[in-house]
Amino acid sequence: MAKNHGWTPRDEYFKIHYQFLRFLELYMVFPKEYDHQVVTESHEILRVRQIVLNTWNGNTVHAYITKDIEIRRPAGGRPEAKTYSYRYHANQPDGRSLIRYCSPDDPYEPVKQANHRTFHHRHIFDQNGNEIRIENTEGSGTDWPHVSDFLNEVLQNF
Repeated sequence: MAKNHGWTPRDEYFKIHYQFLRFLELYMVFPKEYDHQVVTESHEILRVRQIVLNTWNGNTVHAYITKDIEIRRPAGGRPEAKTYSYRYHANQPDGRSLIRYCSPDDPYEPVKQANHRTFHHRHIFDQNGNEIRIENTEGSGTDWPHVSDFLNEVLQNF
């Protein structure tokens, strides 16, 4: 699993994400692009809804990605970017969940769901889409998955 989630030059951060999505076009039923939204000077969002993938096992899987990105502008330096929140989710074509990765939920959120976690975590589902467990993916605090880790896992395992 990935181990570097620190500050990266903003242009390099987005270049890496767009290049990997282009590479995955080999496995996509329909090519998809990131929906890139600039929310404020310090907050941007990358989102892809329903990437339809043909996995290495010959199955069709739908993947969804949302990344909230913090932007900072060091004095005299180039803008930098860092993911601060993410949700990666893969479903079967009929909507049954296969796997989901989430960043820690905000502990101060007024409405907490039953599966609220304050650490990086992975939701594991059975073949019927029922959640069977939640795993902590935080490890040392820096080894939670990149988008590429998630999509490679989907292509390889489903």
